[in-house]
This record gives sequence, C-alpha cells and structure tokens, in this order.
Amino acid sequence: MTVSGDAVRADDIQVGFSDNRIMGQLRSTLSEIPTLSGALNLGSFSYGAKKEAGQSGSSFAEIKADGSQGWSNAPLALPELDFLNANVDLKATSLSYGPYRLSDFVGNVIVENGVLRADIERVSTFGVALNGQLRIRGGSAQSVAGDAKGTDLRVEQLLTTFANRDDVKGTMSADASFTTAGKSIAQFMKSLDGKGQFNITEGRYDGLDLDQIFRSGQVQSGTTLFDEALASYVINAGTLSNSDLLVTIPDGELRGEGTINLGSQALDYLLTPKSLNARDGKGLAIPMRLKGPWSNLKITPDLEAALQQNLEHEIKDAEKKLTDRAKEEAAKKLGITLEDDQSLEDALKEKAKQALQEKVEEQLKGKIEQELSNGLKNLFGGN
Repeated sequence: MTVSGDAVRADDIQVGFSDNRIMGQLRSTLSEIPTLSGALNLGSFSYGAKKEAGQSGSSFAEIKADGSQGWSNAPLALPELDFLNANVDLKATSLSYGPYRLSDFVGNVIVENGVLRADIERVSTFGVALNGQLRIRGGSAQSVAGDAKGTDLRVEQLLTTFANRDDVKGTMSADASFTTAGKSIAQFMKSLDGKGQFNITEGRYDGLDLDQIFRSGQVQSGTTLFDEALASYVINAGTLSNSDLLVTIPDGELRGEGTINLGSQALDYLLTPKSLNARDGKGLAIPMRLKGPWSNLKITPDLEAALQQNLEHEIKDAEKKLTDRAKEEAAKKLGITLEDDQSLEDALKEKAKQALQEKVEEQLKGKIEQELSNGLKNLFGGN
C-alpha cells in the first residue's frame, strides 16, 4: 500500500471474511466522501443465510396462517451507500444471496449519491448468460430498478426461483425493465412497475391436456406440448396485464389475455385454445377462465365466450337473413325497390327525392309552357 497526500493505492489486495475471499487493486481519494476506483475479483461471493439441506421452494415466499402462500414480509435491508463514491470493475465466479446463485459475473459498479449502478456485461443464471443494468438505493427509501436481456433461458428454473413452481418448461428469449421500492419482498412485488416481452420455444405445460379438450370438449389435467409461445406485457403497481399471448400447438393455437396480480399471487386470465381443423375448417374455440390464487387456481370453461366465438358467423348470418327479410317485406308494403345492400331508410329517401323532383319538374314545365305561349302571342300581336 502506498500513500501520497490524500491518495491511497493498494495493488495487491487480499481480503478474507466469512467464507469469502476478495483480491484486486484499489485506489482511493480521502475526503469527506471517499472516492474508490479499481478492479476486484470476488471469487465465490456469498451474502445472506444459506438454504438448509432438505429445504425446497423459494425463500421469497412464506406460508400464511390460513395455509395460503404469499411473498415474504420479512424485513429486507439493502446497504446504505451514501458514505462512498466508487467506480470499480468486478468479476466473480459466483454471487450468492441466500439460496439464489449467479455465476460468471463480469461488470462495472458505480456508486454515486447513495445509488449503486451495476452495468452487467455478462452473468449466468437460469441456464444462460444475461446482460443489463441494475440500480439499487438503500436506506430509508430503498428501491431497485433494472433492465435485462437474455436468450436460451430455462423457464422451469426461472419459475422455481420466483414462483416456487415448474409446470412450464422450455427455452425462452426475453427482455424486461422494472422499478420497485419497499422494505420486504412482499412490498417490492406490490409496488412493481415495468414492461417486457418473451418468446418460448420447444415448450411443455403440465396442467392441461389441450388435445383431450379438442377431442372430447372435457377440461382435464395433463400435458400439452407447444412449438412456440410469445407475449408482451406491462406491469403497474404489481399487476401484470397482457392481451396478446399466442401459443402455437400441433393443429391448433392458444390465445390468452388477462391480468396476473404479482403482489397477491393471483390471476384472472382467459385462455382460448382453438382447433383449426374442427367443424370443416371453421375451427373450434373452447375458452377457459383461470381465476384465483396461484396455489389454488380454478379452471372453468367460459361458456358465454365459447358461444360468442364459435357461433359468431352463424349468428351474423341469421341476423342478416332476418334483417333482409324484414326489409323486403317493409319495402313491398311501401311500394319501393331496394338496391343491393341499400338500407330501408335510404330507399325511402330516394323515393321521396324522386317524387319531389317529378313534381317540381312538372310545375316548371307548366310555367315554362305558359311563358312561351305568352311570348309567342306578344311576338305575333296576339291579345
């Protein structure tokens, strides 16, 4: 270590605490708020309690007194960083927070005015490398914001970590941005805002057997394989809204729209599987409503939506036939002729217009004839 005035330089740092060992080079300028710069290798760095052997599920969640599951309300304190300004390049073989682990981290961390900004060049999680940015503010107004992009994510690993479920499997490409604030995971989830999109390929859903639904019309549990699933979404105050889910399956498709309350772990979502080959190519849609808490979802057929979607063309054809018949009978009684696609109102206006025009023409004709007669009499000296 060398000291020169208010500057301190350490070229061969080796610090060990708990099970962590940090190595690197740092430079610091001593002042009221010290400034730190340099590069550090964190090795395998862990923070927070480790998961005990035999534990399963996410420590982000907790079981409530009534047996339902929700996000943990345990206090979560992010470190206050207003005592330091920093610009440090970081590497880590792994970064662990409790039971959650990131690996192969490469990035840059800037601390300024109490806010930590991590520009992530690369980090591996959920089976793939991600990149993005994370912003953290600790203290009394702690908040977290960020954005990330990734390809080839393992969906089941993502769901297991954040929702303690693995009923959807596949390979996902996604990008997302978010902001949130609070003093616990529960508060973070309830104040979450953001947006994003995803695309899952070679997927599998363990919950519904769509093939059985198409063949028998019965909603039964089972497995559905799908080629691709894509959607975009926005999040406002912990509630995710989506209107364009499209899942392509053999000989059919699945569309979805609705809301997912991330804060209270509940959803109200309409899924509409459609067999493209049924009813002589007209298709057969069987909408299903998914509603309730994540831990006890209720899946019921939406009969009103089913009738609307499957009989839409038939209903419109019947309405048109009834309307056309009524128009023809009314026109016949009124003594008018309807042109193609002409409304009864337009036909009546046209008839009235023709009648008025004929009357005006006749009156004008009489007046013109009278004027001509008078002019000829005057011309030839008639009385």
